[in-house]
Amino acid sequence: MTEIAPISPDALLTTRQWNVLKSAMEMGLYDFPRRITQDELAVKTGIKPSTPNEILRRAEKNIPRSFLGSQAEISK
Repeated sequence: MTEIAPISPDALLTTRQWNVLKSAMEMGLYDFPRRITQDELAVKTGIKPSTPNEILRRAEKNIPRSFLGSQAEISK
């Protein structure tokens, strides 16, 4: 049985990714139905409207990779 270690934000995400992802979670971007859009998230966090998508996409890519690690081959 494999144990899951606690996530260390420093190991997985950049500070910017961590902050935007945390804000997105707190403001309801991942809720159903969503309580905020990415454009609204951009305004509230003071970043350009196109930036949250890129930051969140990269963060969302790093998190599963950290869990899968070398146990799974990730095809490109």
